[in-house]
Amino acid sequence: SYVVTSQAANTGEFDLIGLERDIGDFMPPSLSANSGETVVIQATSPQGAILPGDFVTATKGEFETPTVTCDPIDLGEQAPLGETDLTCSATAENMISASVDITADVQDLDSPVLDVTTMPADLTLQRETLNGAIVNYSLPTVSDLIDVNVAAVCTPLAPGDTALFTVPGPTVTEITCKAVDAVGVSSSASFFVTVEDTTAPALTIPTSAGAEASSPTGASVTFVPDPSATDIGAVSVGCTRYDPPVAVVSGDQFLFGATTVECTATDDAGLSTVDQFVATVADTTAPTITTVADITVEANTTMNSVGGAFIDFEPPEARDFGELIHVNCDTDPTGAFYPLDPMLTTVTCTTVPDAGNLTASTSFTVTVVDTTPPVLTVPADITALLGEDVSFEATAKDIADESPVVTCDPPSGSSFPLGTTTVDCTATDATGFSDNASFNVFVTLGEGSGLTSNKQRVKAGSVASFNWIWVDFFGNPVDVGEGNQDIEARLGTCANPLGADVLNEDPGSSDIRRSGDGWTFNWQTVGDGEEPIEVGYYCVSVVLMTTSPQQSQSTMIRVRK
Repeated sequence: SYVVTSQAANTGEFDLIGLERDIGDFMPPSLSANSGETVVIQATSPQGAILPGDFVTATKGEFETPTVTCDPIDLGEQAPLGETDLTCSATAENMISASVDITADVQDLDSPVLDVTTMPADLTLQRETLNGAIVNYSLPTVSDLIDVNVAAVCTPLAPGDTALFTVPGPTVTEITCKAVDAVGVSSSASFFVTVEDTTAPALTIPTSAGAEASSPTGASVTFVPDPSATDIGAVSVGCTRYDPPVAVVSGDQFLFGATTVECTATDDAGLSTVDQFVATVADTTAPTITTVADITVEANTTMNSVGGAFIDFEPPEARDFGELIHVNCDTDPTGAFYPLDPMLTTVTCTTVPDAGNLTASTSFTVTVVDTTPPVLTVPADITALLGEDVSFEATAKDIADESPVVTCDPPSGSSFPLGTTTVDCTATDATGFSDNASFNVFVTLGEGSGLTSNKQRVKAGSVASFNWIWVDFFGNPVDVGEGNQDIEARLGTCANPLGADVLNEDPGSSDIRRSGDGWTFNWQTVGDGEEPIEVGYYCVSVVLMTTSPQQSQSTMIRVRK
């Protein structure tokens, strides 16, 4: 049942009792497409595409979604390529239906895929003809989801076409490869072809280019064959001789000797080939040359430690074709140094080759002699201690030998015996001349502990004992022998001894005797008559008689009453 309530207008009231009305849902569902609409679908295979479930949808109210069906191809079924007319409808729960007539257009929307990994790499070709080179390459592969027959087309040069070369090159052409499917969708990629000319022309130079001199200035030389060149393009050939640079051709005048000719072939690509040959003008007439007399001189100097002499000489005179020509000698004619040598020095003078093949020469000898011995200088006499190594230097000068050989016997650094030794020295120069000189080495003993007495004062007539030691350079005691020593006493101080020796060696135990490493002597202070000696200060000395000059050790003692 229905209850209808209405607010009556001010026009009055009326009674609805007994009025019947049908109240229900009479609305059809709503579809997402409009009749006559064309919907584009992307093809997914050569057979077309599956109609998607949302191709056409239906709604009814807030909560109802009616099912849509299409005819002749339903949703979820395969639709072929191109347009297909469909009638799609949906029925709501109230059993009221709605439908639309639409067109499904299945199209190929994907571009063909040009495989860049199969694209030709950039090519560099060598020029094969005047205008270019044949280009050969493989077309890149193409894939397309729908059009299985699509292929790449490359322009402007297909395989087998001629890539152009424009001088001087290189010439670069961009080749674009394009793939277009049946519906006109395309993709493309490019590579480059470079035609270059890196091959230099082939140059042919003469194998013969020579002539006999016809005058002092040379001769005309013919080139056989004439220089020529070949190349793919245009090529030019030119030849030059140098010092100074001059362009030459076959038949030009050339000077005596060998002249290098350099030929250059240059093509239209700017490439060059260079080669050389020698044009020769021969001279079979030898020059004439004068002679130089042999030379002998005395050595007068040294150079780099070598004795010799500086000598001037007049070089020989030479002529060719009646004209003076230059002469080269082994040594400089103006003040060259010639070493001292027992053998002769041969000097050869030779003319400069007049055509690179003929010369004249002459030789003479230079002899440097040395007849002056060296001057030897030895050191003054040397005094040293026994056991000491004695070093000295003996030198020599020689006008022709900076370092004459100096030898001494005994040599420097030797240890000399006690006493006097004569050192004999000899200086010998490079030619064997020598000079001799000698000097003395006086070897003495050290005083050791020195002469000492057991008494500072002694009563006249009584005995005083003395002790001493002789030592060498190292301080070692030396046994000089009893008979090589003498002991004496003189009135006065050791700085100023007076009178004669008053020491009487006869009384008492007065012999010189060994005492350990040294010596001892007992002096009874009496005169020759055994009377006491004069009171006063005495200098007592022991003298070593085997050295020259003689050595002594001394001490002071006072004689009292």
